This record gives sequence, structure tokens and C-alpha cells, in this order.
Amino acid sequence: MSNMFDNIFLGGLYSDPEVTSILSIETCLMAIIQFETSLAKVEGNIGVIPKTSARSIQRALKRIKSGDIDSKFVAEDGIIIPQLISQIKKKFLADEDSDYLHWGVTSQDAIDTARCMQLRDFLLVIESRLKSVLQLGAEKALAYKCLPIASRTRGQMASITSLGAKLAANFFPILNQRIRLSKLKPNILQLSLGGSSGTSNCFGKKYDILVKELAKDLNLTVPIISWHNNRETFVELASILTIITSCFGKFGADIFWMHQSELQEIELNNVGRSSVMLHKKNPILPEALMALADINNVLISSMNSTMVHRNERDGVAWTKEIIVLKQIMFCTGIACKLGLNLLKIANPRRDNISRNLERSNGLIFAETAVNHLSSYYNKSDAKRIVSEGIKNVETTNSTLLVELEKITEKRVDYSEVFDSMKNLGQAPEIVEAFCDKVDHQNF
Repeated sequence: MSNMFDNIFLGGLYSDPEVTSILSIETCLMAIIQFETSLAKVEGNIGVIPKTSARSIQRALKRIKSGDIDSKFVAEDGIIIPQLISQIKKKFLADEDSDYLHWGVTSQDAIDTARCMQLRDFLLVIESRLKSVLQLGAEKALAYKCLPIASRTRGQMASITSLGAKLAANFFPILNQRIRLSKLKPNILQLSLGGSSGTSNCFGKKYDILVKELAKDLNLTVPIISWHNNRETFVELASILTIITSCFGKFGADIFWMHQSELQEIELNNVGRSSVMLHKKNPILPEALMALADINNVLISSMNSTMVHRNERDGVAWTKEIIVLKQIMFCTGIACKLGLNLLKIANPRRDNISRNLERSNGLIFAETAVNHLSSYYNKSDAKRIVSEGIKNVETTNSTLLVELEKITEKRVDYSEVFDSMKNLGQAPEIVEAFCDKVDHQNF
């Protein structure tokens, strides 16, 4: 199955050779063959199949390259394993050994185990990329922890925050999902060895030693029970990956907003061009991150439905999972890559940030003004005074400071009310908390 982002219209923006290689047809085939090789080895060692046949199977399978396999499989079986096993038997094994290939297992064991082996490599890539994002995110958040910038709620200027706090808020949930992913990994990377109906009845009393030795040989964890019809770990993985992608989408959306022509609070060192409007500086990476988040949020609903895995094995749920999880993985890998690239090229325009604060004519400090005046008047009178000042500003294009000085009868010291640095609240502490948690992770 190809990467859905291999689309000529999109150019090379969504290219991810590293993840593409991990999820390629060739890698998939070799993972299945590795499973069959280890299976024969362990079964031979513990006497499930004859040792001579086990050795012959191992020698034959280890010599196979992906190019030796005819990957043009017909559609009649719906899955690769029956034809692949038949092809290996005919092309690479002697008759006396072929009966012992794939002994006691089923197609789902081979495919699910192979997918877990691919997932192991994929998660190493994701963890590495997230480490880079979080470390650079913490570095930039710390650098801008006291840089005042307008916060915006529901699309409107609200109050003062810091650019560092905005970054910390973007990346803190990514850090949480990175931790969650590390804890879930042992449950994700499990051997599948359930046999035809999940009972492994072919192995008898040798099952316990077989499953332990095979898991060890493949560097996977030992399942407590067969998980053919229990897809919870894959669904939970998809959830984590989707949340990560959504976090990058939120980061992209914030940068998109701050980079727009009317604000220009963030400058991007690398922008896209228009084919006709030469002045345009298109925010390609922010748009891509938002698109990836939206795509994964659509895919996750199909992934969640795979928990309805009927009876002991279900071709419908399993097929959906095989298709959807791979695309979610592609989306997440690309999002991690592009998110890091965006973080590298996004820098604040301090002049525009200050200009936008000034354009509010002091209204951005309205909440602080109410709280400050509450020490001179009761709360309702303080709100009334500030509301009147806001109304005057909106009709006269004055400033809130000027209008409040006109209205208030008492002598009020406004020196800290309209000082951006004095209105940061907990923003610096938010940054410190985020950076401290990043620093204490054993990546």
C-alpha cells in the first residue's frame, strides 16, 4: 500500500524517505520472512518441528532478498500470507522441509508480528524527531519567556502573554504524548502467536516456552493472551499519534495567524510563492501541519471502529486497521518532520508585536485596569469606570489610560497597569515548568 501523500499535485512537501522505507513493501516482506525464520528456529530448538528441517528452513529464508519474491499477489485470498508461503515452499524449500514452514501459526500471527517489527523502527524515528522538537521548543520558549505579545481568545485580542508561554503551551501536550508513548511501547510491540482461533492449540504444553523464546528472538514482548481480536493497543497508539499530529496542527495554526499580512508578528525564513501574485509569502509549513491534523482526525474515527473485531478474527476490522494505521503513521511522521522545520524558521518580529499591542489603544489592559481600580473603588464601580473608558476610546480613538485619568476622581497610580512586562502574569513560570519537564526527561 502506497503513501497517500505520494501525489504529483503536492510536489515534494510531504516526502518522508525515512518513514517510507520503514513501511515499504520490501521492508514488510522481509519482516514476515524474519518472523518465519525465527519461528522455525525456535520450533526446532524446542522440538515442535524436526531440527534438520528447522535448520534447512532458516538457511533458505536467510538467503532470500526482497527482490527474490514475486510481489504481484492475486486478490483471491485477501491477504499476502497464503501465496507468500506457497511461493517460498516452491522456490526455496525441499519437499521434506516445506511442510514445517509456518507450522502452527496463522496469517494474522505473521502479519501482526511483522507490523510490530515495523512499528518498533517507526517509533524510534518518531521519538527521535519529538526529542529534537521538544529540545528546540524549550530553547526557544526560554529565549522568549518574557517577550510580551497579545494573547487572543476567540479571535480577539484578550490580554498580555509571552511568546515563550505560547510556545510552551503548544509543545507541552506533545511532551505528554511522548511520555505516554514510551509507557505504551511494551504493550504495542508484542509478538502475535494465537494460531487459527487464538488458542494456539497446535503447540500443546510447549506453547509457553515457544512464545517466550520467539518473543526474545524477535525482540518483542510476550503477550499475556492472544490479541487477534483485541486491537486496543493499536487503537491507543493511533490516538496518541493523532493527538501529536493535532498538536502540531495547533502550532501551525498559531504561526499561520501570527504570520498573516495584517499582523506579521512572526517572520518565516522560508515561504512559498504564488504563481501570479509576486508579493505573496505563503505559509506553506503552517498550512501543511493544519492539513495533516485534519486528515488524521478523520482517519482516527475509522481506526476506533476496528475495536469492533467480531468473534475471534475479523477480516473487515483487520483490513481497515491495516490500511488506516499506516496512513496515520505517515501523517504523524511528516508532521514531526515539518513541525521541527517550522520551529527552526519561525522568528518573532518584535517591532510588529509592539505595534499591534499599541494599536489596541490600551484596551488590552482593561482586565488589569478593573482589578487595579478595585483597590480604590468597589468592584462594580471599577467595572463601570473601565467600561465607560472603553466606550470613549472606541468613539474618540483615544487611549484607555487617557480616558481613565479623565474619569477617575481619585488619584490612581496607573504606572504598572499599562506596562506590558508587569502584565505577564504566570507566563514566565509556564515556560519554566515546561522547560523543567523537558530537562528531566530521559529521552
